[in-house]
Amino acid sequence: RATLVLPHHVILRIFQFLPLVDRARASSVCRRWNETFHVPELWRSAVAELFYTWRPCDLVA
Repeated sequence: RATLVLPHHVILRIFQFLPLVDRARASSVCRRWNETFHVPELWRSAVAELFYTWRPCDLVA
């Protein structure tokens, strides 16, 4: 049985296209994807995503 192993930079690039919640879900697939989820470069874009999509009314239930 052949297994396709994507290079780290390819997984990172794919993660960059996913919304933050989907990145978190994908990180539970395997150890390698979880390690990619914690790469600082990926979090820089996540912080920007949270900053630009957050609204004060999101805190009100």
